Amino acid sequence: RVTLRSILIGAAFLIAITGLLVTKEFANTRTGLPLNIHIVPNQFGVIVVLLLVVVNIVLKDRLRFTKQELVVVYIFIFAAVFYSQMGLLVFQVGNIASLYALSGQYPSVYNPILEKMSPWLALIDESAALDFWLGEATVPWVYWIRPILIWLLFYSAVLFTLVSMVVIVRHHWIDRERLRFPTALPVIELASAFDNGKGSVPFWRNKLLLLGCIWP
Repeated sequence: RVTLRSILIGAAFLIAITGLLVTKEFANTRTGLPLNIHIVPNQFGVIVVLLLVVVNIVLKDRLRFTKQELVVVYIFIFAAVFYSQMGLLVFQVGNIASLYALSGQYPSVYNPILEKMSPWLALIDESAALDFWLGEATVPWVYWIRPILIWLLFYSAVLFTLVSMVVIVRHHWIDRERLRFPTALPVIELASAFDNGKGSVPFWRNKLLLLGCIWP
């Protein structure tokens, strides 16, 4: 079952990974320096789950992470890496404040849009926009909170729609076509490392796994 411990650990990784990747993207944009930090969602999630499995070795039975807890942590990490690197978080923050900057470059095109734009969708205050683009200023939340909430609701609705679409086709994919979902198999095997009730070969004694670890 999903526990508070797994949610807190997953949320901690989510905040740390998102902060790192978003800071990297903004540093690239403002300085032009190539900070090449690229994380593959599935691989990084597997590494973290592997580390937690190693921690399980030294923990007592009642303190060990369960299979469900490890999967929850993996989902948090996968979501954090995937959505941070696809530009959603990075570019959306800039998009909220971009209208004022564009109106300065192309006033004939964007000034009419800026005059009619709602403060619930974009940052239209001059001082707040300048603070964002110039940096070294406190965040004027009174101007930021409204567009952030609206776009958060929008993307939450998009995510809910995508999940609903997956639920619709889940039965056909899993029960009829019997898809194996190969990228999820390493996580399942890692999460089941201490679950030997079915007589399967223990995870750390799997010769095929050890052979595959030889080649990085």
